[in-house]
Amino acid sequence: MRIGIFGGAFDPIHYGHLRVAEEVYESLALERVVFLPTATPPHKTAGRITPFAHRIKMVQLAIEGVDHFVVSDMEKEIPGHSYSIETLRRLHTTFDLDTRFYFIVGLDAFVELPTWKEYRRLPSYANFVVVDRPGYSETELKAVLDQHFPGYTYDDNRKEYLLSGQYSVFYRKTTLFGISSTAVRRAVAEGHSVRFLAPPAVEKYIYQERLYVK
Repeated sequence: MRIGIFGGAFDPIHYGHLRVAEEVYESLALERVVFLPTATPPHKTAGRITPFAHRIKMVQLAIEGVDHFVVSDMEKEIPGHSYSIETLRRLHTTFDLDTRFYFIVGLDAFVELPTWKEYRRLPSYANFVVVDRPGYSETELKAVLDQHFPGYTYDDNRKEYLLSGQYSVFYRKTTLFGISSTAVRRAVAEGHSVRFLAPPAVEKYIYQERLYVK
């Protein structure tokens, strides 16, 4: 089984997230994409993130009716900060042994990989699917690999960087949306419409629960 893992705060989830997940799903012929909201991201300050229950509910609303999208609340069971290495280890105990994971991250996050906990061990648990971001180029991805994962080879047909272990790094260009969760939160706080930035059910939930209002 080939499963995409899409982690993040999703505070809130928006169309940019959803389109990335759909295009990666098609590009790599995945069977499923699991949205994995982080409970307590290590790079976010306490009190600056919306409670987990709201964020996971918004993901549920956003993906309703899409059979190959699912959401997991697994990280709420992990005490303390949510680290990717611990999440991936936990996933390997949850799924069948023949499952191959594809860990979806933006290029902006990938260039910060050396700051992640046990980052050199991450490719021992999953393939990376690095998606492009405005203002970044594939050259920066290669720089990270050259410095921290030397010895890789490149398959031009598959757009795949094969690492020394059994996993790879895939680089994918996806439809770029000028949307961010920060911008959605700011729009709500300033009393502006967020229509067409997030699915209608998510938009309705935000206003119903009075999220992001000052």
